[in-house]
Amino acid sequence: MNGKSYAVLHGQTSIFWGCRPSRNRIDYSTVASPRRLKYEEVATLNTDGIGMVFRLMKWSLFAVMVLVLNAAVAQEDGPPLEASVSIQSDPSTASNVPLAVSQVLLINLAVNRFDAGLLDKRWARVDASDWRKNFRDGWVWDENSFAGNTFSHPFHGSMYFNAGRANGLDYWESVPLTLFGSWTWEYFGETEQPSLNDFFMTSFGGVAIGEVFYRVGSSIRDNEATGAQRLLREVAAIPFDPIGGLNRFVRGQWASVGPNPVEHSPKSFILRVGAGPRVVADSGFIDAKNTYSPSTTVEADLQYGDPFGTRFTAPFDVFSVRLQVSPGGGGGLNEVQASGRLFATNLRSKRTGHRHGFAINQRFDFLNNSAQRFSAQSIELGFYSRWRVGRKSGIRTQLFVDGILLGAVDAPFAGVGKREYDFGPGVGYRIACIYERRGLRYVTMYFRSELVHTVSGAAANHNLNFGGIDINIPIAFNLGLGLNTGYYRRTSYYKDRPNEVRDFPQSLLLLTWTGSALPWK
Repeated sequence: MNGKSYAVLHGQTSIFWGCRPSRNRIDYSTVASPRRLKYEEVATLNTDGIGMVFRLMKWSLFAVMVLVLNAAVAQEDGPPLEASVSIQSDPSTASNVPLAVSQVLLINLAVNRFDAGLLDKRWARVDASDWRKNFRDGWVWDENSFAGNTFSHPFHGSMYFNAGRANGLDYWESVPLTLFGSWTWEYFGETEQPSLNDFFMTSFGGVAIGEVFYRVGSSIRDNEATGAQRLLREVAAIPFDPIGGLNRFVRGQWASVGPNPVEHSPKSFILRVGAGPRVVADSGFIDAKNTYSPSTTVEADLQYGDPFGTRFTAPFDVFSVRLQVSPGGGGGLNEVQASGRLFATNLRSKRTGHRHGFAINQRFDFLNNSAQRFSAQSIELGFYSRWRVGRKSGIRTQLFVDGILLGAVDAPFAGVGKREYDFGPGVGYRIACIYERRGLRYVTMYFRSELVHTVSGAAANHNLNFGGIDINIPIAFNLGLGLNTGYYRRTSYYKDRPNEVRDFPQSLLLLTWTGSALPWK
């Protein structure tokens, strides 16, 4: 998004995506063999103190502008603020599309003015001539960093999405608002050409992350609480849903008492958090010599809702999130996975106690290790079952196939220009078998395979496989011992050079804490 330079496009594939084909093509015969990367050299997110200060200043400026806009709308289009304090952020209330659109544009304006004025970014100094050029030249694939394109942009897109949710729009009504926010930024927010990969990642990733954040924020808040507890809840929800929090503050909803929205469902959460040592074995790019590397890691699994205990009512009324972070030499942010159902229906079973269902899910994936960096926006569909094996225990199975709208894969000889990874659509599948008791997962076995076809980057297809076993043994007081083993393999099939394979097994020993308010149903 910011300060982009441009990727060379494959002429025969870029037309499929509506981008201009390149006049040049990479000569891979001139590309030197990639050096062996050390584990510590895996790209991580920029979390330095100066960068965080700049981001806080940027969103603080935006917050002030939102407050001004909301105050103006409240004075012009409705009763005084004092007469509106009973309004709740319930989706059943009338939506305010003009205010939602205004806040999306305000997000772009605040970010652009901050980058142009305070950070002195030349690409942010736009005028009418830049807009005309962007419409004339059309879409390109940019060469920005992997983390920026595949993680930071979806987070930015979640702001657009939650501007809709904060103003009474439902999930489907907030989707086009997210597309609109991303599109207007690409054409009007920069002097550089619009980036197609930014548009995809910001829009679809922003929708997935945004709805998860919205539901988490709605469950942290409690409109029936009062006093210090109420204030703490409102503040605690801001990191997940800052747009909703700002709107609620302006409308007086931080203190007003009333019914909670339907998304307020704290009893639907199962959270497992663990920390401990992690050991990986990196096979390397070229040779087969393993390099073992220990580090500490923190892992979190969040389950929201039960597909059998929750009748489908709206998108993401059931979702799951997995997060893994290994500070220092462990690579930083290793994994973020989020999946929420867009549609589901239960299927009849002839045998009592066994249940089956069909679902369509939206997925967001971000994977970062020294064997591969992979990110994707995808839609999957398939079947899930629960086989009762006891009064309080059962086995769940899942079988899903997916289509990747846009994926990104880092591999040797991948990318173009300064970019070291490929973009493209793909297909895949996943299977899982889970033993659980009282709604808590004790043993999980899983396997997933994805095939990404490059449309921008090297002439290649990338096959990515993930598999593993997660075991959680309860000890006492919600504490447990977690043993996780995983195996990652990426095989890159190049059109004009030999295929390349890289393996990355890992093992984790974690002290876990699990909190559950979801009963067996």
